[in-house]
Amino acid sequence: MLIKNIKLKYYDNLLDKLLQAGDIQEIKEVLENIVKSDFSSYQNLILKYIFVLLEKDKFKEIFKQNLIWINTFNKPDSDFLSKFVFYIINKNQISCTEPNSYPFFLNDLLKQIKKTNLSFQETVDFAYLYQFLITRHSNEIKIINSSGAFFETSQKRYFTHYNFTKAFFYVVRNPLSIFKERKMTNDDSDVNENFFGLLSADTNYIKTHSFDKNTIEENTQNWPINVSSWAGPNVTSTFRGFIIRYEDLISDPRQILAEVIGHLVQSGLKINLNYQDIDDFIRDNPLEKKSFDDVEVSNKELKLLRRDLGDISKKFGYEI
Repeated sequence: MLIKNIKLKYYDNLLDKLLQAGDIQEIKEVLENIVKSDFSSYQNLILKYIFVLLEKDKFKEIFKQNLIWINTFNKPDSDFLSKFVFYIINKNQISCTEPNSYPFFLNDLLKQIKKTNLSFQETVDFAYLYQFLITRHSNEIKIINSSGAFFETSQKRYFTHYNFTKAFFYVVRNPLSIFKERKMTNDDSDVNENFFGLLSADTNYIKTHSFDKNTIEENTQNWPINVSSWAGPNVTSTFRGFIIRYEDLISDPRQILAEVIGHLVQSGLKINLNYQDIDDFIRDNPLEKKSFDDVEVSNKELKLLRRDLGDISKKFGYEI
């Protein structure tokens, strides 16, 4: 314990001196050495300096802005878009990992740092640390899917930081359609199960993701909070966000995917807008146009949905 405390003090003093000197390369090397040596002993120290470094523009070169988030309340709604973003980035010969969920990336990270399980509170408190570790190895783009709501802590920390995130997309879908799909898929389930996460009462809607040895919690929140948290103008402008209605993607995929490419270009990726590439992708990945017109929704169910979701729904042109 004594030796660890001595090392901790040594690294703290060293990073403080390097910070004052503005030595970017040395700071990067020291942080990397600390992560590799004994992460569990130094994670709070690393987080302390990540907070400091992120607050100063002159240190932004320390971070690799290589995360692209593709988010939605209902995970399957983002699958088509995730696949396209991966396709078009690779088509333009930019190195990119295959899309996967945020809990998947976190679980992979836990194995590297020899840690087990993550509560939602830990994913909030250590968000910047974990995303720093996910991004640090290379400039390779990482496409991450999340159903988590965008959050802001009392210390002004956020779901992500713009020095980690290159851009994000959020796919919003008519909540009545989500409810009908649940009823059709889970026709034997309790009505409360079909409502779960949609109504405003479900403010603590946490999904638990299980892996071989770990569980990772993701706080989805309810539909109104989830949608509003990502679609707000401050979040979209600060983190280069683009909001897509699922229904528009289904009805006119060619146009929406062209706009997706435009957003990626505006976010700094060198991608050509080639409609033949878009047409080829749509041909090889036909969108299933699901219809739930035959699913009956009672007046009582509609009343609850209108009460809790009506105002936010109307902002996106949805009538319940």
